[in-house]
Amino acid sequence: MDSDHVIDVDRLMAEVRERVAAKREAGLYDDDPADVDLIFDDPLDRLARLAPIGGRRETLHSDARGVGPAVTLARRASLQAVSPFLEDLLLQVNAFHFELVAALRASEDRAAALERTVADLERRLRSLEDR
Repeated sequence: MDSDHVIDVDRLMAEVRERVAAKREAGLYDDDPADVDLIFDDPLDRLARLAPIGGRRETLHSDARGVGPAVTLARRASLQAVSPFLEDLLLQVNAFHFELVAALRASEDRAAALERTVADLERRLRSLEDR
């Protein structure tokens, strides 16, 4: 890369903001990405936040010249045909994810309790050895 090359960060950020706004307007982003902490929080908290899965609704409308209305109709019919099955599948996957998070939290709690028990037993053993 040329050492005199300058990257216009403000212009890049403006482009990113425009793209995010367009995707949010199209319904591709449900929440504000700035509100999501992914780096500094507990891994189980991150996992719990990621557990629910929702179907993303891509735009069904087609602007294709001539065949756009037919494509739009086919997309809507396809979605209507598979929606009940997908919704049932998403409910099952979400239930599994929530149970998995709960089991991991319970395992973490049990491991912490065992660590406390081991530390207590080690203290007791040392006190017996010191006698």
